[in-house]
Amino acid sequence: MRKIIALVYLLLLVRATYAQSPAPKPIGIADTVTASVPPYNFGWYRIDPVKKTIANYTMTGGTTPEGVMWDGYTYVQDKTINYKKTTLILFGDLNLFKENFPIKEDFKNLRALYSRYGYAILKSKRTIYFYNIGRNEVKSVDISGFTAITDSVYTDKTAALFAIYNEKLEQITDGAVLDAASLKHLARDYYTDKNGLYLLNKHYRPSLEKETFEALKVEDSEGMAGASLVSANYFIYNSHVYGISDQVNRLTLNADKLIEIKWNDETYSLTDGEHSYEKDGGNDYSESNRPSLEWFKTTIEYFKEKHITIETVLPFRLHLFERGTDSLYMPLSNGNFKYDYSKDKSGFLIKTSDGYYRPYDPRKIPQKIEQLTIFNRLTKKDEPFDIAKFKNPAETVIIYDNQLYINGYHFNKAIDIGNLRPIGKTGFLTDGKVLICPFGEASSYGVYDGEVVHDFKSIIRGVDISKLSIISNSRLTDGTYLYLGATVIPIKTLSMKLKIFPDNQ
Repeated sequence: MRKIIALVYLLLLVRATYAQSPAPKPIGIADTVTASVPPYNFGWYRIDPVKKTIANYTMTGGTTPEGVMWDGYTYVQDKTINYKKTTLILFGDLNLFKENFPIKEDFKNLRALYSRYGYAILKSKRTIYFYNIGRNEVKSVDISGFTAITDSVYTDKTAALFAIYNEKLEQITDGAVLDAASLKHLARDYYTDKNGLYLLNKHYRPSLEKETFEALKVEDSEGMAGASLVSANYFIYNSHVYGISDQVNRLTLNADKLIEIKWNDETYSLTDGEHSYEKDGGNDYSESNRPSLEWFKTTIEYFKEKHITIETVLPFRLHLFERGTDSLYMPLSNGNFKYDYSKDKSGFLIKTSDGYYRPYDPRKIPQKIEQLTIFNRLTKKDEPFDIAKFKNPAETVIIYDNQLYINGYHFNKAIDIGNLRPIGKTGFLTDGKVLICPFGEASSYGVYDGEVVHDFKSIIRGVDISKLSIISNSRLTDGTYLYLGATVIPIKTLSMKLKIFPDNQ
């Protein structure tokens, strides 16, 4: 009996505390605060425009009258935040309020030079701030006596050049002479001007017995167009591939044949079919020399030995199931498929000149797939996989035979699939008329005529796509509404000031 009572307490608590904001409504929801305006969840905060309160998501617990201990989570009002006077600050996916923001400047004078992963570099007229958001720590540099060449390079009254480096303003005292008029920041400590590519960094000078901050010329421009930033992990300059690093990290790769493979959210491989480099977590691209980074090395060596050419890589989130020896099946929305998770081989596939291969163990050669079949929704039959019918506009999104699937389930809505495209480097998609959030929750589920159908909450109509700006991978705004994933929030209903520092894409 005591266990039953405790369970009832816990269910009631979970029902009350885990309640989220209602499903997103179409554009046209109330722009004014009325009794019908719901509380909105911003990460750990819950904003209630009707009650004018801001609460924190907090752990709670206690003991039932029968002596049974229980715990859970609830929202507790944060009385340190003055609802009528505060400013809601969005650093990408992170949420702050003016009361816990340590930089005491007028928000209209601040803009972000960089904001990502809980770290921001902000600039005002006189100061550059380096803000560790998680620790709520700030360092600053006074730039009032300098003239900006770029947001990260400055000159003083003597025409000496200075650059932002390791949260300081360092004078460039050695190395190549930079052309200030054409100088551009490329990535991390890499810069370009009309004459070449440079790395601004500290180098130890034995003759001086100290470090000097210098502009190291990496290569000449040779009259070429220069650099093109291809990825957050590497860039190409004059057809040469460089890993983004604190040191010169030129990779022996053919820039015209590059394929970058995302193994998971932290691990990548970069290859041209002849050589491969890998990175893990915060490390830079390097040759595979650790067990955790040998995923693709064995595969590349095997392909080179067998003279097999990589043509393309199918995404790592594919739902694949074993069907006999060296045979794989993509069920997609096949409601008649009996899932046997002991045969789950989900991952990604490599299409080569010798058919399909599946890397599955860093210590073994990849598995040759002799037969690859897929369920075709249009014919309601299985068929040999045809890559000409396959598109992958986002990690969780597949188009096969002009049918749209999200997380393996058919998206049962009218979409202009031919124009479907991602919005920047976010998780959002659009066909130019509607906004789609592929990571939205399914609002219904069923099997109809042998097909699994998920009706997602994540389609938002009536949005002027041209006015959308990116806040983060999962947040957008058009100046009137905030789109937090699939949740639409009219900014006016918050009844508070709002400052947005978007993530760097």
